[in-house]
Amino acid sequence: MPAIPPQADPVESFLLAMQEFGLFEAVERHLPAEFAAVYEIARVIEDPRHPLAHRLAPVLGLLRSGEPAQAPAEVSPVPEHFVAEEYDAALIRHYRDVVHIYPHQFLLPEEIFYHRLAERSLWMPVPRPPRVYGYQTQADIYAPDIRKQKVYLLFDTSASMQMHHRIEVAKAIVYLFLRRNQAELGEVYLRSFDVTIGELFRAHDRLSFERLLQRVLRLQALGQGTALEQAIMTAVEDIRRSPSLVQSEILVITDGIAYLHVERLRHLLGSDIRLHAVRLGAGQLELKAKAIEDFAYRDDSESSRLYRKLLDDRRHIERQLTHASGEHHRRLLQQQLQALEQQCRVLLQQIEHHARHHYATALRELCTVYVEVEDMPLAQLISLSAEQRQALEAAARRLVEQLRTCPTGEELQKAALIAEYLRFLSSCCPEAEAFYQLSQQLRQCVEAVLREGEYQLSQQRVRLNRAERRLLAVLIAAPRFSFRQVFRWLSVRYWLRLLLVWLRGLRWRRRLRFG
Repeated sequence: MPAIPPQADPVESFLLAMQEFGLFEAVERHLPAEFAAVYEIARVIEDPRHPLAHRLAPVLGLLRSGEPAQAPAEVSPVPEHFVAEEYDAALIRHYRDVVHIYPHQFLLPEEIFYHRLAERSLWMPVPRPPRVYGYQTQADIYAPDIRKQKVYLLFDTSASMQMHHRIEVAKAIVYLFLRRNQAELGEVYLRSFDVTIGELFRAHDRLSFERLLQRVLRLQALGQGTALEQAIMTAVEDIRRSPSLVQSEILVITDGIAYLHVERLRHLLGSDIRLHAVRLGAGQLELKAKAIEDFAYRDDSESSRLYRKLLDDRRHIERQLTHASGEHHRRLLQQQLQALEQQCRVLLQQIEHHARHHYATALRELCTVYVEVEDMPLAQLISLSAEQRQALEAAARRLVEQLRTCPTGEELQKAALIAEYLRFLSSCCPEAEAFYQLSQQLRQCVEAVLREGEYQLSQQRVRLNRAERRLLAVLIAAPRFSFRQVFRWLSVRYWLRLLLVWLRGLRWRRRLRFG
């Protein structure tokens, strides 16, 4: 979280975090409903005494060497100069790399050239990793050192991330990870993924880091699938293609169950790209029929190949059955079909066992750092000590008294935001009963000003302008409602998208039923 003194007002700390996310500028257009949850979970993860913080420590403290952090040695601020080339020679990794090979290899005989291309034994220049020089600094935000790294984040936005507050935990992890990389003056690249792969975003300075933080907070989990393998391959291609991404590490935050070609991905990653992952919702795997069917179609084991062959035979017999004329022939085809269905059920049980093992271990085999986080109820994720509750309650009471005696426009906005924050805490912390009453008092103060359209300030009445009225109405509304939602419900594109999702589900049900 932001650098706040230990004795800082908890209300001001919350508002400072909102300002850091840039929510004050766009609060009227879009205020993320889960911001309070992300804020509290990030505060918990940052507490080294909490079990979740201990679990995530390897990811939040990633270093290129994979070793514990050590104090950097004194480095001269004047960079050294080396007599060396800027590029090294390396073998191509993909056929698309042929455009980058050394030109003299085009003089090879055609047969030899294509043979080497097939074996990927042609040579091409690759950028030499840049050297980063550390220097001493007393800055609070930036502290560059020789452990500066480039991280490529892959953020899962599939619909299952909405379950058990996984999306809020993922955003809190990304928030703290970005903050720590910003302190080291690192570079962060981010793509979201579900069924499709999202746009690539980059953060390399203070302004771009803040924009990326705002973008992460506004991510929504709406996708109907998890294209994890495609996301990793896209990240590797980006790193190979761009010299600025040399020596980047990939961090995946996902809860998805997805098939991975382990050997293919291991070859693509090579020895110079490290993959790390945070698996949310770890524990007992609940495989749906679609996941098992997808594994059977993509797996190359003997049982999966036999299962696919049996499905082809079943479809062939079903076609014959529709054109069978004699009753005896029809009975024979029905008996064959029943035998095939029984064999398919037996094979499917074996495939399910292999699928469970694959989905549980495939991503772990590829990762240098792999962290599993079990689903936890919100009351367990968010915990307030007695001192924190007392400090927050005292700050809220001071704000209530100030609104009743001498309110200002800024304090009215604070009251509307803090009322929502206290209401959230009262819903997830049973011991914080007073928070709900304080939330109601703050709401009543703001609603009274909205009804009258003015407030008392230093012996004079101050009227609310149109912008202040609209902003307070949006902040204090419960539940929040916007014209954007109305237009979305009325849009043809929205209903067409729902129809497409329904048709896709119908197609999978037919495939599971008829093969």
